[in-house]
Amino acid sequence: MARIANARATAPQLLAAYGFDSAAKRKALPAVSFSSVSEHEPRPIQKAVGDVDGQVVILEAETGSGKTEAALYRFARLFERGEVDGLYFALPTRVAAKSIEERIREAVQRIFPSGARPSVILAVPGYVKSDGVGYKTLPDFDVQWDDGPDANLRRGRWAIEHPKRFLAGTILVGTIDQALLGAIQARHAHMRSSSLLRHLLVVDEVHASDVYMERLLVSLLDQHTSAGGHALLLSATLGSTARHRLLGLTSNDDQSLVELSSALPGDLDFTGSRAKTLRRLWPDKADYT
Repeated sequence: MARIANARATAPQLLAAYGFDSAAKRKALPAVSFSSVSEHEPRPIQKAVGDVDGQVVILEAETGSGKTEAALYRFARLFERGEVDGLYFALPTRVAAKSIEERIREAVQRIFPSGARPSVILAVPGYVKSDGVGYKTLPDFDVQWDDGPDANLRRGRWAIEHPKRFLAGTILVGTIDQALLGAIQARHAHMRSSSLLRHLLVVDEVHASDVYMERLLVSLLDQHTSAGGHALLLSATLGSTARHRLLGLTSNDDQSLVELSSALPGDLDFTGSRAKTLRRLWPDKADYT
């Protein structure tokens, strides 16, 4: 009985230490606004994406319109409401993931107070870092961190010491293939997909997917949303056919594919079988002042 009592008392502490329980971080989180993410005034599309309903949201806007900050704002709002426990920011290449990691780390420092701030993990094999700190691989599947962390900090980095555990982290920047491996019959697919369910899945440059990747992504979105997950797809040039498939639209929806293709520039939102989209092809010049 003493062993059971000890296990029950210890389990919540370990879940929090390993990053599986975000309750303490959520409780310490100040009220979220766009200023929590950026010092700049939000553009209309950035503000709107934080409030729009839907498990799958497509944000389509040209390069330089602030899609990354919009994604971080949506994550902060969902985290605040308890709808997600983490973030996986998926990019098409390792180079793209490495280049955006510091930007996301700076935003996380603004969103979360010191002492309740999750580490930002660069989950790219060969370039893995936790808040900018890397490690060396040792024999027997062990690692040596460059900063010599204590036991508690080491527990918080457990998820990134092996690629199969990457998605069990809290805030991660990586490549889309890590998420797609959860949608195929591969080793550790269940671990990847179940870990991803806790997160807002952000897929940047979704238009860069080829036919095979898009099919896997559709399958992953079906799996993710069926279990209550959230996703945000970012693109500058997403075609209407791809948008139609990714949102799970059917012939019974209110707006047909032809109507979507011929829609006038500006904000466009509609509801499909599982999603809502925000589309801004040509923002007003006032949005950039």
